[in-house]
Amino acid sequence: MSTLLILTLAGSIMTLLCFAFSRTVGCSARTTRIWLTVAALLYLIPLGGLKSYYTDVLEKVKRQEWYSEGVQWDESVDFLEVQSQEAAYQSTSLKLNTLVYLVWVAVAVGFLICSLVRYCRRRSVILRNCEPEEDDGQLAELDRLRREARIHRRVRILYCHDVSPISMGVFRPVIILPRRMRGNVPVTLLRHELAHIRNLDVPMNLVLTMVKAIHWFNPAAYLLKKEFAKVCEILCDDEAVRGLGPSGNFEYAELLVSELRHSIPDSAWVHSLSKDTKEVQERIMNIMNRRKLGRIRKCIGAAALTVSLFACSLTALAYEDVRTVSSEEEALVTSVSMRTADEVNVFEGEVLLSEGVLDEYDAIAILYDEQFIDEDGNIYEVDTEVQPYGSCNHELKSGTMTRHIPFADGHCEVEYYRADWCVHCGDVWVHEHVKTVIYDVCPHK
Repeated sequence: MSTLLILTLAGSIMTLLCFAFSRTVGCSARTTRIWLTVAALLYLIPLGGLKSYYTDVLEKVKRQEWYSEGVQWDESVDFLEVQSQEAAYQSTSLKLNTLVYLVWVAVAVGFLICSLVRYCRRRSVILRNCEPEEDDGQLAELDRLRREARIHRRVRILYCHDVSPISMGVFRPVIILPRRMRGNVPVTLLRHELAHIRNLDVPMNLVLTMVKAIHWFNPAAYLLKKEFAKVCEILCDDEAVRGLGPSGNFEYAELLVSELRHSIPDSAWVHSLSKDTKEVQERIMNIMNRRKLGRIRKCIGAAALTVSLFACSLTALAYEDVRTVSSEEEALVTSVSMRTADEVNVFEGEVLLSEGVLDEYDAIAILYDEQFIDEDGNIYEVDTEVQPYGSCNHELKSGTMTRHIPFADGHCEVEYYRADWCVHCGDVWVHEHVKTVIYDVCPHK
């Protein structure tokens, strides 16, 4: 569930930044559409792969800082999942997460099924009562406009009773027009619907429906779909009136008003010409006051989009590092315990560990309570009381830091960390906590 929350955070940030920027500073409809498309992808695509790159950059920045203590401990929490062939161990938090996950899946699947059923019913009703275009002149005009719009797929025109002009279909797109327009279809209307097909607005509507289904609990996902539909209509309006003068713009605005009474509810895989009155008013104002944005305004919009994308990509740092330990048939039995860095035991007693678990860390000899092992296997004692030189240039070696903790009852713990060590001043930067091994009887020294 943490991945879902990070996805919804990244998508929400991008959506809200786009909404705020377009309402205050303003940017072109095409830039806004790209912005909203990126937001939709952020809702669906995890960015966990970027975490390693950002972590490396942050570590390089840390290396340039001066520290007042000899050892800097960064006890970031790793999660350890232990599985055996004979039993499974589930924590209370895991059970709660499972319950929340099941509720989320049930609502998401229900949302998708309802959307699919609603679309199929509407499509069946419309296509059952439609008649194909048979006029050769109208078909030739459609073919000319299709080539002009650089659409390589075949597009059909169907006429149906009492509907608003709509385009639907993903692989075999069709334009459905009311019967009252038969023999007198406005060219601007065909350009508008062909623009929807060329811009792949219908498949994008499907993607946005998936976003709403997956993030049904997030109001920003609903805002994203609404804003995307509005921007798509504005872009198609601009295409419809491209090259026309004020009189042509006025005629197209009259067409939008006349089609309001025939509007139908929006649905996935369907794009309707007209919706609510307020949106049509905004579209008419945009048509009648069309003006091109200056180069500076376009650059500002592109820069804002880039900065927003970078800000959203930083959510990759929130992804967890999961370490899984599983048993195999050739497992070795060892009497140790493992736990997370927050001192919570996840398993105790005899644990079945595969040979893959006995990695390079288990081969490290424990010679000192605090020691650093470089990548060549050399072991150095770490003096926790060391004071780093203020003028040291810090020539660093990467390796592993171990901390051996003996107890009075005879058992001990060994903590393993990824770390860097300065060969000049002995300063140590301790980073990621790898694991903690607990021995019932201390075998060291």
